[in-house]
Amino acid sequence: MFVANTTSRVIFLGVVATNAGATGTFGIAHEPWGLDSLTRLHEFGDGSGLYPATSGTTLDGQQYLPALEITSGSLTQNSISVTNPPLVIFSQNPVLITNTGTINLNLKGRPGASGGNTAGAGGNSCGFGGSGGGGGGGGTTGVQGGSGGGHSSFFAYATSNGGNGGIAGNGAGGTGSGYSAILDLRGVYIIGGCGGGSGGGDLTTKLGGAGGQGGGGIYLKAPSIVINTSTNPSANGDVGGAPSGCSTGKCGGGGGGAGGTFILDGYFVENSATIHVDGGAGAAPVGTAGAGGAGGAGVVQIIERQ
Repeated sequence: MFVANTTSRVIFLGVVATNAGATGTFGIAHEPWGLDSLTRLHEFGDGSGLYPATSGTTLDGQQYLPALEITSGSLTQNSISVTNPPLVIFSQNPVLITNTGTINLNLKGRPGASGGNTAGAGGNSCGFGGSGGGGGGGGTTGVQGGSGGGHSSFFAYATSNGGNGGIAGNGAGGTGSGYSAILDLRGVYIIGGCGGGSGGGDLTTKLGGAGGQGGGGIYLKAPSIVINTSTNPSANGDVGGAPSGCSTGKCGGGGGGAGGTFILDGYFVENSATIHVDGGAGAAPVGTAGAGGAGGAGVVQIIERQ
């Protein structure tokens, strides 16, 4: 049985089978939510995956775990790409993140655009997370900054709202955005933050700043999720890159990467931590060029089923 302090709700887990070794909890001897075995299998998977270590663990894609307990160190993922999807965890038994354990997905989202000596390039678009900041305009005529990556539009096969690239001259890049309304993201696994646009160069060998990388994304589903940790979970975007080799030129700053995504889905969800999904700041320009725009804030959604 796990009992929170007397001012919080209490969750009774029943009789728990444990191992005195390092593997921890095997499972719960009775069904706390009244679910039949087929429903539990459908909702939370078959628990066939490996039990993750309590620190230094990297997981990607869909994972079907018997349980998840992080008491120290951090769980993370590799950077999200076309071939490496966001992290989606189904746990048959409760998820406990306590003591100093945490989930750290900072800078694990979609990459920003690389800096170049011509007009800036657009950052990579993403799923349901923040949109990227636009790159600053270059100081040379006709050299614009690149736009920030756009995030997914709800109920539409489209991405939108990346920060605009700064206009040539000294135009600042636009700020990325989050979502103006609360979305119902249960069962949505296309997540993570977008990349920032790059700043305009000066048409010589001097490069505008690269766009920042977005924060990562996790969808965590279990019968119960308890987060009571001194180390706040996070999926922050990176700051925009400074212009390169441009100490005497006119180069735009890179746009910031967007914040990522945390979706916690369970019958009981207790979270006392502050989950950070902050967008990165845009970088300052060099000379008479434009600064990069900040990345947009990401998404934190807690779904407590009744």
